[in-house]
Amino acid sequence: MMRDMMNQPRSIEIAWEYPLPTNEHSRDGHFESPILVIGDVVYFVSKSLRMPGCTRVLHTVNAKSGKGKLHPLRDVDHLLSKDLFFFDYDGNAVLYTGDFVLLQGDVLLKTLRFCEKGHVTSHLLENHRLYVSCQQYNHSSLCCIDLEHLSVVWEIDISNTKRYRAGELSFCDGTIACTGRDQLLFVCPENGEIVRTIKIPRIDKLFCPLRLDDDALLIGYTNWSSAGILKYQPSTQKVLWRHKRKFEGPQLRCKIYRRKDRAYWVKNDTELIGVDVDTGEEQTQLRTSPWLYTDLYPVRDGFLYGTAGADGFLNHFDCTTGQLKWSVFLKNGCDFYAVRDDAVFAGDFDKSIKQISLENGCLQRELSVDGEVVGQIAVSGDCLYTVIWGNAGKDVRLVQIRLS
Repeated sequence: MMRDMMNQPRSIEIAWEYPLPTNEHSRDGHFESPILVIGDVVYFVSKSLRMPGCTRVLHTVNAKSGKGKLHPLRDVDHLLSKDLFFFDYDGNAVLYTGDFVLLQGDVLLKTLRFCEKGHVTSHLLENHRLYVSCQQYNHSSLCCIDLEHLSVVWEIDISNTKRYRAGELSFCDGTIACTGRDQLLFVCPENGEIVRTIKIPRIDKLFCPLRLDDDALLIGYTNWSSAGILKYQPSTQKVLWRHKRKFEGPQLRCKIYRRKDRAYWVKNDTELIGVDVDTGEEQTQLRTSPWLYTDLYPVRDGFLYGTAGADGFLNHFDCTTGQLKWSVFLKNGCDFYAVRDDAVFAGDFDKSIKQISLENGCLQRELSVDGEVVGQIAVSGDCLYTVIWGNAGKDVRLVQIRLS
């Protein structure tokens, strides 16, 4: 259901603006680093064309004053800003920037050189350990990192003979499950030992198994020009049912999401499909228009996702009805949004940030800014952080906006 978006924009006060050290006038992912806020410090990584010998820099910005400190980083040509990930570890910041960096406030404590292992394609965090899958050309590996000492505990080769990237990681039955060695691997998190495998004939790649009961798993799969979900019985090594859809072109991943008696997957960025977990029958088929551009974000009764193209929408899919609960137009697509409590904050290229009710899609506030929103959105406390495109002679800049 489309909601009225004709509310007049409300002017807001930007608490501070932090100019980013770049002359780069391109939106091509250069400003899509995560934004992490821990205490009074904001962490962000950007390209830098004003620092000799350095093309990537970490910013630690004081959340109260907006003043920042620069930390030069090793540049990794193949690594996009949106491939980075940051998280809070016992009040310290752990950042993946090609290498792993550990900071306390704005003080750099330790760096783990990691670029040589390739590009991290997936990661899982559990207790004091981080598990990452890495890809470098045709070589894949799975690594365990001790966060307390920021060191590699173990590493195993999970390269495939076919040219598939390392699969997405997931926890399953006390193991780490991932695609590797042309099968689905279940790896002991303590020592990296492969404790069991699943190989199904005529299937190229298996993904993210979900436990259904004592003797059944749901598994996503791809076969280049087809993909779907299957139900597998480990005790008999039999496929109980298989749901498959064919299409033109490759589908390189098939992450599945469980909601009560249905499992959901995305077909080639064009359809959201729901399957009955008992029978494998297709129950929901929702065509996304123009393209499903973001991952599915689970909310109470369904998923949020953004579609993009010349223009796009932020959508709330209701798993109970199998239909869109609401859809909100966003100029030039929906790239960046964040959820806090019962509201969604979405950035728009029409120089605004929209606060949208999670319940009904109604526009609660439209916050006007003096440039296009081109970076991730983070909400911490009563403040929102994002990146605004240069306008009226200003640089591209990280900003803090007070919401109260």
